[in-house]
Amino acid sequence: MRRILVSDASVMVPEVIRVVCDKYLDDGHQRRHQEQVVETALLVFDLLAGNYQLTAGERRLLECSARLHDIGHFISEQRHDLHSQYLILQDENMNVLPQEIRGLLALIAGGHRKTPRGELRQYPREKRQRILQLMSLLRFADALDYTRQTNELLDIVTVRRGKLVLSLKQEVSEEFEARLLKRSRLLKKAFGLKLSIEPPASEVQVSSAVSTS
Repeated sequence: MRRILVSDASVMVPEVIRVVCDKYLDDGHQRRHQEQVVETALLVFDLLAGNYQLTAGERRLLECSARLHDIGHFISEQRHDLHSQYLILQDENMNVLPQEIRGLLALIAGGHRKTPRGELRQYPREKRQRILQLMSLLRFADALDYTRQTNELLDIVTVRRGKLVLSLKQEVSEEFEARLLKRSRLLKKAFGLKLSIEPPASEVQVSSAVSTS
């Protein structure tokens, strides 16, 4: 029987998450980035939920982790992922949450850049896999919004032939594409899906016209 991470989504009290975010995030670009990361992470979660038996509780866990993932900037830009993990574990407002949920939030939010392997090892293998799945979705959504232009970049996301296919509205730099592909490697380990980036339709049409001329 598959182990689920969260059986009751209501234990993650929205008011608590909101208070903590109000405390550590500014009202400008950090908030806009937060909302975009939440939106993208849940979009892909919903796309994969049926095939991977993802639950409503795990969806809430991903959402809350995405909302909290950048609060560590309050301490420092450097190693902010680890600072986010620290604040989730130490802020007194989080004391109302069950300790297990608090630990999962800290682990997933704190893993949006690098995988904290030490903390991950304490979980059974089935739970580790599920944590990696949520972590990979957050990491992908965060990397996609690196330039804070996800709405301008993203057309559609689909799953085709073992790939998570990202169709873009406009060209991206080679540096951005390389960074996104690197940050999305965890998708392969977590879901068995490799990220594939499709250029804008207009670029494909131009390339086809050139090749046939």
